[in-house]
Amino acid sequence: MKVDERTLTLKYEDAQYVINAYDRNALEAAVQLAEKTGATVTALSVSDSDKLAASRKDVLSRGAAELSIVVDDKLKCAD
Repeated sequence: MKVDERTLTLKYEDAQYVINAYDRNALEAAVQLAEKTGATVTALSVSDSDKLAASRKDVLSRGAAELSIVVDDKLKCAD
């Protein structure tokens, strides 16, 4: 991650989009519950960028039946 020397803010352009450990654990727990109850898991990803191809594959490979992605420029730096 780089810092903009002029504004001293993080530059997100080169950031890697990955699922954090908390979200991975939540997804795993949801999949386990779904298997026990016959439910399905729909994951939700919210971002200011549509560069989510890697995390999309990761989420679906962990057992989510569907993934909905919300992309909005107003969400920049929402994390």
